[in-house]
Amino acid sequence: SDWSDRILYRYSHAYCRKLSGTLERQI
Repeated sequence: SDWSDRILYRYSHAYCRKLSGTLERQI
């Protein structure tokens, strides 16, 4: 489960950055 958590963390982190990037564009 360690590797799955690590991948999930990286995936969620990248998604958050992408989401924040789109928000900055709208503003």
